Amino acid sequence: MLEVIDKIRTDRKMKEKFKGIYETAHAKYGHRLHVSVAHSNASERALELVANMSDDMDMSQVTVSALTPVVGTHVGNGSIGIFLVVDAEL
Repeated sequence: MLEVIDKIRTDRKMKEKFKGIYETAHAKYGHRLHVSVAHSNASERALELVANMSDDMDMSQVTVSALTPVVGTHVGNGSIGIFLVVDAEL
């Protein structure tokens, strides 16, 4: 399931919002929580933003990918999406 939480337009607000969401999810899911970033021609900016959002995030585990051209056209050049993915309990 994909859930859009908010559409934030500034880096400062995005950092604040993500930090709270990440810390809550990390406390609940621990090692089952994974972070993924998708960007539209903004890989360095995306990694920099995520790296500075939480002290307990293991950046070596963050997946980074480019948005498809169709999605990139709709959201615009320089857009960044941050996704929290939780491993299912089997």
